[in-house]
Amino acid sequence: MDKNSSGLSTYETVKAGMNIVSGDEYKEAFVGVSHAAADVLKKTLGPYGHTTVIDDGINRYSTKDGWSLVQRISFGDPLYNTMYGFIKKISFSLVTRVGDGTTTAIVAADAFIHEMMENEAFKKYRQRDLLNAMLDVKKIIIEKLYSEKYFHSIPDDGKYDAIYNIAYTSTNENAEIASMIQQIYKETMNPNIYVNVGPSKETSMTIDKGYRLDCAPKGLSAFANNDEREFTSKNGVFIFFIDHNVTYTDHWQILQDLINFAITNGRQIMVFAPYFDTMVTDRIGAFTDSVVRQNKMPPLMMVQVPCSNTMQKNMFSDAAIIVGAQVFNAGCLDACLQAYLKKNRDGTDAPEATMLKELNPSYETPMDLIRDYYGVSADITASDEFVMFNTYNTENPLYKNRLLEIKNTYEQVVAETADQITAVNKKLMEARLRYIRFYGVMGTINIGGSSEAEKQCLKDSVDDAVLACRSAYERGYVKGMNLATLGAIQDAIYDHSIDTEDKFMNQLYKTILKTLFKVFKIVARAVMDNKYPDAKPDDNLWLHHTTNSDEIIQTAIDQNWGFNIVKDSFEKDELHVVNSVVADEEILNACVSILTYILTSNQLLSVNRTFDTKAQEQIVENKNRKNFRVAAEEIVKVLKENDMTLGFSTIPATTKSSPYQPNMTITPLVLSNDGTVIPNKDVMISENPLSRMMQYTASSDSAGINPNNIRKD
Repeated sequence: MDKNSSGLSTYETVKAGMNIVSGDEYKEAFVGVSHAAADVLKKTLGPYGHTTVIDDGINRYSTKDGWSLVQRISFGDPLYNTMYGFIKKISFSLVTRVGDGTTTAIVAADAFIHEMMENEAFKKYRQRDLLNAMLDVKKIIIEKLYSEKYFHSIPDDGKYDAIYNIAYTSTNENAEIASMIQQIYKETMNPNIYVNVGPSKETSMTIDKGYRLDCAPKGLSAFANNDEREFTSKNGVFIFFIDHNVTYTDHWQILQDLINFAITNGRQIMVFAPYFDTMVTDRIGAFTDSVVRQNKMPPLMMVQVPCSNTMQKNMFSDAAIIVGAQVFNAGCLDACLQAYLKKNRDGTDAPEATMLKELNPSYETPMDLIRDYYGVSADITASDEFVMFNTYNTENPLYKNRLLEIKNTYEQVVAETADQITAVNKKLMEARLRYIRFYGVMGTINIGGSSEAEKQCLKDSVDDAVLACRSAYERGYVKGMNLATLGAIQDAIYDHSIDTEDKFMNQLYKTILKTLFKVFKIVARAVMDNKYPDAKPDDNLWLHHTTNSDEIIQTAIDQNWGFNIVKDSFEKDELHVVNSVVADEEILNACVSILTYILTSNQLLSVNRTFDTKAQEQIVENKNRKNFRVAAEEIVKVLKENDMTLGFSTIPATTKSSPYQPNMTITPLVLSNDGTVIPNKDVMISENPLSRMMQYTASSDSAGINPNNIRKD
């Protein structure tokens, strides 16, 4: 095959320029990406983990939050970024589910990949068998993790010490945030906490009991009855929701009926709608002023609610459910207008309220519909920016059904966004906020900081803590530092009940379990190593630490104790270093998922990769040189075994041509068993790897073999 100027065949050149990587090159690239990411992240593990300074081009700030780093790491080659995207995707899924464990999962997966590549025991198994066995082993470990030996549930006694400890660990020892989260749990018993980037430099906390609907009450000053210039009522207020713009032409008679209804019942009514036209607001405003001049409370308050997007429309509908109301829609309006005017929309006569009866056979007049559609809020607060329904009936079947619907929607969005690697996912945040607000009692943490970037970084950490605490609150917790996972793995290793009749698979199970045990010990050891980052091998501090780390970890596992690295003490009874059991489970899942990519695929095609042809040719050339070095090492080995020496003549190489061998290179070589230089016969350089190796070693040291060194050996 013809060669180009680089000495490569056309096929080699074309192959080098393809946007596909396969075989060993693919695996080496994936391993390299995994190791590079893990090397960065493992330095942040544990209470003594290092912070990393992030420069986003505008701000500089430091963090040791794993996910904050994961989402900002990138590689110069699109190929590596694609491979890293696999790891990033799994990490995002982990964060959205339990909030914590990103760093542990990546470091553990990388350690397993390294062990799998180095351990000869793995090479005798097919990748498919290895993957299936790994999935089986994972199930066994998780089952043991949830056993009484390791699993704890959070007692419903109002103390919530475990919540504080988990939040403290997840926020990298931020006692202020941990205390806020614990206080919200104590006061609300609601694991759903909304984390918001606030306007201040200081981080603050608020607790809202009820449902907050962002809106703008019109003419609030006429209704204000407290020192904060808000309207409050604990006597019960009628609530009426209209899901379309309120106009004077279509709605005036309906509004009059609502006013009369409120007056007759001795209560006020609040009408919520996206918009009230000018004629309506003017007429209602004039009526309100007249009532106020009589020292009476006006009966009707207009509340304008934004409904321009799906989120706002959902919250509008949710608020109606909360107060037991139905939303008055366009169909209801048409039915009422027909009854009022005794006319159809097209102007034809309609002596009977046919449309009303279609809605409900019992309806005779519009008031019948209004009585069915209004709701009541027993305790309500209205300010310039929101209305708070402070209490509502959570036992209402409509409320329970809507809560289940919202929860399912939220969980579905969480699953969907696992495929979308973004720092902020609007759809996810909206679903979370809707779920939290509808719950009835909501704690909000307003994140402060000196810059928006710093606030966002802290928000990432607090989001992690909130999710970790919630999963622990709902599903329970285990010892921290992955000691529970290590204990479950060790139990599985010595548990013969999991053995099957297939000795081949049993052996594979044990190999995987022992490797996982080693891997998670590496992670635990990394947490402890970060406590002494500057210690040297000749320091007493270093010797004491390294000597005892493995002993400490193993003792904790064997005795089923926890370990507090800050206090350097075992936790035998009361645990302070704890983790959500779901987090430990998901860390194991994420670890296996990362391994799946390298076990189930052998090549990658990147549509975004661009190529420098000369650079790719050089890559292939360097690869060939690597192969020559390997061949040279084998030659030296053989020569040593036979007490022979390979040397090179100082006579320069010559080039001859013939019809059969154009540009044939003749290299004078010497080969002796006594060290003397003996001119060798002309050796023709061909495509034979050995002769090619000789060519490169004779002409250049760039192949990695120094002729002098070879002669010396």
